[in-house]
Amino acid sequence: MCHHCIAFVHLLVVGMFNVLSALGGGGQVDPTTSNNANTILYSLFCAMSLAGSFCNFFGPKITLASGGVGFSLLSASYWSYNHNKEEGFVYFGGAICGIAAAFLWTAEGSMIMSLPLEKDKDKYIGVFYGLSYFGTVIGAIIRAVETWATTTAGSVNDGTYIALFILMLMGSVVARFVSNPEKVIRTDGTRVVIPRQTTFNQELKNVALAIKREPYIILFFPYSMASL
Repeated sequence: MCHHCIAFVHLLVVGMFNVLSALGGGGQVDPTTSNNANTILYSLFCAMSLAGSFCNFFGPKITLASGGVGFSLLSASYWSYNHNKEEGFVYFGGAICGIAAAFLWTAEGSMIMSLPLEKDKDKYIGVFYGLSYFGTVIGAIIRAVETWATTTAGSVNDGTYIALFILMLMGSVVARFVSNPEKVIRTDGTRVVIPRQTTFNQELKNVALAIKREPYIILFFPYSMASL
């Protein structure tokens, strides 16, 4: 059931973010602020793509839960922007969301790939993406219901942002119910191997060491930049 919880976290967090992105311009008539915020978001997402050190140090549960908090802040910033047109808060929300996205995807990826047996990984990944992107459908339904009778162009109303904010934040709550990897027993009776706990400084040194041993990992960064 652990992989179901991880999928529900993704459903509530990334699924709702996909809805926010699909609104166009973050749901605002003028997309300039949203475009700038997304540039900051994806730039930090790329820069923080080696977030494995944070995941190893803080543990996957905390790293996973931080994603919902960061993503919900972006929705809250657009909610605030509806009233005060404060671009700085939206940019800050984009920055925190970019960092949170790196944490979320790192924690999810490490758990989805390490918890199941090798023969079950395809099933786990299928369940994960099937449930997680169902969140996009749910979020789109919420948006459609709220604007069904709207016939004029305008910014998304507060209700949409509030709903997305609450659902994203609930992702962090669900993350707290994910089992700690060291407590997981696979169907064949084996346990998940947990990396030896080190200091945060040592974790950062390990990143440099990994790049030194496998320099081709640097090619991942242009790949990340391609998504901007």
